Amino acid sequence: MIGQRIKKLREQYRISNAELARKTGISQSHLVKLQAKNAQSVSLQTAALLCGALECSLDCLVFGKQDRYERRNKAQKAEIRILRAALTEATEAKLRNMK
Repeated sequence: MIGQRIKKLREQYRISNAELARKTGISQSHLVKLQAKNAQSVSLQTAALLCGALECSLDCLVFGKQDRYERRNKAQKAEIRILRAALTEATEAKLRNMK
């Protein structure tokens, strides 16, 4: 159950096992085993690390639930990424003009 959700979320975000291992600090071999054996449970610490890296709630990882808050949160995160990129470009342009 959880193993399938890890794989689905990882693929949805186009994150390799190596990248997920780097983001979480969990060994790549352990991540592969969790997904291949379709783990039924993981430790709370592992779940928290995975939720942070996969940008999902514990509810989503454990029970597969994705409520309106979760969908709205993803949209807000996308907007934040766009704003950060624009701000970075504006800051770099301003710095270039100061020279």
